[in-house]
Amino acid sequence: MFINIYSKGKYPANMLSNFAPHEFDFDGYKRIPCMESFLQSLKFQDVVDQRRVLYMTAKEAKAYGGTRSWDRYLHWKEKKIDRFSRDYLCLIERAYRAMVANPEFRQALIDSKRKLLLHTVGKSLRKNTILTWWEFVGLLYKMRKEVRRNG
Repeated sequence: MFINIYSKGKYPANMLSNFAPHEFDFDGYKRIPCMESFLQSLKFQDVVDQRRVLYMTAKEAKAYGGTRSWDRYLHWKEKKIDRFSRDYLCLIERAYRAMVANPEFRQALIDSKRKLLLHTVGKSLRKNTILTWWEFVGLLYKMRKEVRRNG
């Protein structure tokens, strides 16, 4: 059995989506509304623009950030980060770890049990997206394993 993660899917697929409204605190920012807002904010070098996107709803952030072109570099707190670097993946993983503190996200991970996770609407090439489907699913597997191990 598998779960195809999609914002309009059935539970727990919808609650594992980056669009799900799971507030989390990260790197000094409080109550970021969802992971999509965080990811889209990385496209903006200007700290004011980045903060604005960071606090948008998922739909608003996707619409606003989706119009923003980017090369291989993204930004977090005035730091330029190579999309293809280990530093980038570590940043994203830290953000997901922060979101695990959200009880609804944590429960959705638990409720996904040992099912295969898919994300068929995601892109597969890193140069075309901030987070590929396989990076996304890999992070969810990692978070799910840690939640199960740590209770």
